[in-house]
Amino acid sequence: MPSQDTVFTFDGYLCDKALHAGADVQMDEALTRIQHQSKLDRDVLVTTKGRYTFDYLIDASGSLAHVGRLRHGDDVRYRPEDQVPTMYAQVQGEVPETFDVFLGSVAPSGYAWIIPKGPNTANVGLGVRAGYLKGNLKEHLKEFCDELGFEILSWGGGWIPMGGPVKTMVDGTTLAVGDAAGLVMPSNGGGISQAIISGCFAAEAILDHLNHGAPLDAYEVRLRASLGRALKNSLRTKNMGYAFFKGDLITEGILRILGPIGGIKRAMECDKPVWLF
Repeated sequence: MPSQDTVFTFDGYLCDKALHAGADVQMDEALTRIQHQSKLDRDVLVTTKGRYTFDYLIDASGSLAHVGRLRHGDDVRYRPEDQVPTMYAQVQGEVPETFDVFLGSVAPSGYAWIIPKGPNTANVGLGVRAGYLKGNLKEHLKEFCDELGFEILSWGGGWIPMGGPVKTMVDGTTLAVGDAAGLVMPSNGGGISQAIISGCFAAEAILDHLNHGAPLDAYEVRLRASLGRALKNSLRTKNMGYAFFKGDLITEGILRILGPIGGIKRAMECDKPVWLF
């Protein structure tokens, strides 16, 4: 998971590019509902500051899929499943040179991570299924950092969709991308690459629809062809972890078996951890 500063910097860069391309960026304005106008057969976005019509809508509202929720409630066809709460911190101290992942009692039905970000700095985080770790997630992460001798510089957090892609990514002229489409690799929590790829595919699908009349559903077909195998393997690995990583002793035994045959590496790279599964 990237640092919060990195995400904000990248978001700012993308915003600048959009402004230079002629986009109108609205800030501090929440979407409250989506109203359908039957006579005109169109949807209207109702926000805290106004109302907007649209020809196409790209839902990049994150793991909670705000557009899908407003339209369809908790319908799992349009909203990611298995939402996992996470906390992360930017720390300084003697950090490892490698990307380290921790399983077992420190993160039951989840994992903790240390991602080096530079000299003596790292992103340290904890993601655990809701209800599987007693107490406050932030307090557990602080305890984890204290045990490793890290000084916490800043905090961040959110939700990660760990249930795989949503069943319906194209809803009329609305295209879901990134976390809103469930495009996170459950075995490692990574989602930025998929978000960028899906955003590009969605924009190209809209242009093809405008210029050549191509169906918008081509976006989902192309996306599943490009990312579907890795996402399926990653989801399978996560489900195996939920099923078998029940305690430190069992977890250590499984990792000792998978390690020498490259299973851990393949799991993190969203390939099959063992050839039979």
